Amino acid sequence: MSQKSGILEWNETNIESSPVTPGIFVLTNSPTNGTAVDLRAVVSIRDSLTALHENFLSDTSTADHVPRFFYWYSTNTIEEAEERVDRLRNLYGL
Repeated sequence: MSQKSGILEWNETNIESSPVTPGIFVLTNSPTNGTAVDLRAVVSIRDSLTALHENFLSDTSTADHVPRFFYWYSTNTIEEAEERVDRLRNLYGL
């Protein structure tokens, strides 16, 4: 992995500061307990988080599912992200 963020609050500013690179993002509701709500391997971390954020804003039925925090890992390729996301899914039991 090239870079890793710290745990970030789910907000537009933090989403917009995410890299436009392949990688993995992890959504969580707690900054400390080590649980994940969702994690995905994506072609562009920022574009994927932005699309998800816009979906949460436009679909009121998802209001209960909006994460409170997220973090990301950038990778060199989507293939590397996909390989690593499987390990993380096993770690988080997803």
